[in-house]
Amino acid sequence: MIIGTQTFQAPTGRTVSKACNDGCSHSDDSAQLGDPVSPPEACPKSVARGQSHPCPLQVALQARVTSETVAQQLTGIPVSPVQSKPDPATTQKLKELLPDKPFVIESGRAAELARTLGISGEQLMLELIPVAREMARPPVSEYLVGAVGRGESGNLYLGVNLEFGKQALNQTTHGEQFVVQNAMQAGEARLTSLAVSAEPCGHCRQFLNELTGAKELEILIPEKPKVQLKELLPRDFGPQDLGVTAAVLSPQAHGLSLPETDELTGQALQAANKSYSPYSQSPSGVAIELKDGSVFTGSYIENAAFNPSLSPLQAALMNVVAAKKSYDEIKRVVLVERQDGKASQDFATSAVLASIAPNAEYTVRQAKGE
Repeated sequence: MIIGTQTFQAPTGRTVSKACNDGCSHSDDSAQLGDPVSPPEACPKSVARGQSHPCPLQVALQARVTSETVAQQLTGIPVSPVQSKPDPATTQKLKELLPDKPFVIESGRAAELARTLGISGEQLMLELIPVAREMARPPVSEYLVGAVGRGESGNLYLGVNLEFGKQALNQTTHGEQFVVQNAMQAGEARLTSLAVSAEPCGHCRQFLNELTGAKELEILIPEKPKVQLKELLPRDFGPQDLGVTAAVLSPQAHGLSLPETDELTGQALQAANKSYSPYSQSPSGVAIELKDGSVFTGSYIENAAFNPSLSPLQAALMNVVAAKKSYDEIKRVVLVERQDGKASQDFATSAVLASIAPNAEYTVRQAKGE
């Protein structure tokens, strides 16, 4: 959107070259916004037609209002400033300040980083995008995605895309899904904003729509205006259409139990009890043990549209990646799922493991529900 000599982009991408709605060309004037001017009492062209009204641009210039407000007054279209793109020098400095595994940055540390770099919290999220992208694992597309979510707590959660060679493409996990799972693992109650390297695809928009307060989730894309998820997913289909009031990141407790468990199976059981499965009533969880003895768990995250659902193995593998571990290190995997559930994760789990960790020991346990 062009007003005076300053340029803005409306969410629709429409360009307005004439600032006055009445057809006059005051937008071609050389006066800068905020400069003192002597505006006419009425728009000259409106006077000529016998329909006198004030020229909104000249009134705005006289009042020294912000350019964003002018744009909204003239067109009725809400305008957000275009987001800056990450600055390579700032990104490099940020890398030097971050820990080796920066997938979760606590609120205090995030505020400290922003102060040190002299940037806003939103710009910090944008600067973290290239940091995240470097940790993506997309052997099929070779397209790196980085995402950064801000929780209600102020914590920042990084995410990347993961692809699995020799597997169906629907096993791919998206950067936005990684962020949500990361936040869920940390016990975050709500995400308030999400910065991502490119526009969220339809799959991710639908997945994000399952979050608490999804419609107000702010989406930040470099060099584009900030928008809310509801603008990217109008006339949505979501939990409300299936009578579900719960949401991803809300507390879950399924009461699953097993007669006896070892330590790894017990952790998979805990993950299953934390999973979000309001549609199929098939909670499930995975625990992965690496050769060094470290353990990573993942909980199933279901979606109203079904296909964007995130399997417990995908969720657990995200935690393996966040720890900068290799799939080759996977020694043992346990899947726990509800024995009378309407859906099973067994086949999908064994198929992916056959591709990335063919020598790993894999066990499935069927748990009883309340």
